[in-house]
Amino acid sequence: MNFESLARQTLTEACSALIPAADEGAAQGQSDELCIAAVIGFSGDDLRGTLGVAASAGGLERVRRQFGAAETKLGAADALGELANLILGQMKREWSRYGVLATLSTPLVMRGLSIEVCGRSDGHWYEQHSGVGADRVTVWLDAHAEAGLEVEREPVDSGLVHGGDALMF
Repeated sequence: MNFESLARQTLTEACSALIPAADEGAAQGQSDELCIAAVIGFSGDDLRGTLGVAASAGGLERVRRQFGAAETKLGAADALGELANLILGQMKREWSRYGVLATLSTPLVMRGLSIEVCGRSDGHWYEQHSGVGADRVTVWLDAHAEAGLEVEREPVDSGLVHGGDALMF
């Protein structure tokens, strides 16, 4: 497997597992502009990049409800940042099974009047979309892999926890 295939597969799987389905008609009357984004960086020996999650007002409300966050701007922003963290964390766990190691930064949440998500031509750019109209969530992965990045052909047990495992502190 190459990194491009691994990145695309893990992004699709993480988004499918972690982003709630849109409620048809729930965001009627709201703007369809993306108005908030959470961005989280990652880096490794032969890999660097960012993962972002942007949402319209309706999409943000859908994410806020999923996480049970407070009905405030801060609660919704925290939920979007946590969604970005969970998506990239799930991807990182799967990448490690193929020998691709990365460390993650802390999510940064930004607000705007109209956020446009656009890719660059000098790396791997992937997008996933959930919802339509005023209830939109867009996830993007902007990854830059060095030519020497080696990806294992078959997954191995990385020793990290598995999805769904409970951690007790």
